[in-house]
Amino acid sequence: MKNVLLGLAFASLTANAQVELKRDFLPATWQLPAGQSSMVHYLGQESLYLSKGVALYGDGKYHEGIIEVDIADDDAQGEAGIVFRHTSDGAYRGITLDLHALNSPDTAHPTATALKQNASTCTPHASKPASWTHLKIIIQDNVAQVFLNDAPEPASEIKLPPTKKPVKGRIGLMASGGAYFSNFKYSPLPSASIVARN
Repeated sequence: MKNVLLGLAFASLTANAQVELKRDFLPATWQLPAGQSSMVHYLGQESLYLSKGVALYGDGKYHEGIIEVDIADDDAQGEAGIVFRHTSDGAYRGITLDLHALNSPDTAHPTATALKQNASTCTPHASKPASWTHLKIIIQDNVAQVFLNDAPEPASEIKLPPTKKPVKGRIGLMASGGAYFSNFKYSPLPSASIVARN
């Protein structure tokens, strides 16, 4: 294993304070899809249930940063994950977990997939059925590192398509087939970080 020093120049987010939402997904701070979401108590946590669609946080626009959320599911019928760089025309990037694979006792490796113009995959360790899975992504420029369940090593490093200039957009959550979300958190990148990779 080798350590790779990543230069994380990130002036655009230094003015943004850390956002941590642990108990509410209120319409005042979230744009929730009409008729597709509700606040519930699930597996011991106050949670947002999102049956389908995209829920966007605030009106801030970000290019890089660290986004985390706990995800759970009761019927393993779809995908759920994190949305970033969501622009006014509806385009976005996202990292999702295959909930069927995540909850299947026969699956050794569920799939996390980057959506919207990115078909890279990763194979993180499986979680037990009906449990919370912690999804964390570190986005720097055109790379998204995917971490599951507080693992020190990324489950995958997904290359995002390069662009002529940095794309900024809103952040949030998405689901298809129903999922529960709790402990959503956004943090700006530090000025420098050492990430261990194989």
